[in-house]
Amino acid sequence: MTSFQVVQDAPANAVAGWDNPQPVAPRGTVILVAGRGEHPGVYERFGTRIAADGYKVRVVADATSDEDGARARVRELLDDPDLPGRTPGRTSWPSAPPAPPTSRG
Repeated sequence: MTSFQVVQDAPANAVAGWDNPQPVAPRGTVILVAGRGEHPGVYERFGTRIAADGYKVRVVADATSDEDGARARVRELLDDPDLPGRTPGRTSWPSAPPAPPTSRG
């Protein structure tokens, strides 16, 4: 994917992607979750620009409409062996993100 492309149909499950151009070696992967009310296409300019520097960019649709679905999509992307930047030997990810730090009053 060198330009905007929706990988999955349903708006709540949409993932957009931009890949580095062929002559540029892949440097890593950037995974974004669209903000509330946004769709992945909002990030087209950012994705295209970062991809030109050698990054593969994936944007998951607004998580507020389907938090579990968005989390599953991010986990699928983290487990994708074709995306550069994975930690060698890492085979799985936590089932939930770490709890935020507690504030002290």
